[in-house]
Amino acid sequence: MVLDTIAVQDKDRISNLLLTVVNRKVKRRGAFSSLVTAVRQMLMYYVDIFNFLENPERSREDRTIIFLRQDLGISG
Repeated sequence: MVLDTIAVQDKDRISNLLLTVVNRKVKRRGAFSSLVTAVRQMLMYYVDIFNFLENPERSREDRTIIFLRQDLGISG
């Protein structure tokens, strides 16, 4: 039981560290809790987290087109 608790604490620390790195790398500032919520809701989607956090108003279709172009190696 103690080992399970330690494992959960380690996972929490790692996720907190990763989210802190993302938060510091993004130019647009916001609440850390908002970042955590956004990442939690987007975990199952193919979204560039940095682009999304820089400009969240951008439409979903625009982001999809950008991703397809990047995947296919198309510039422009």
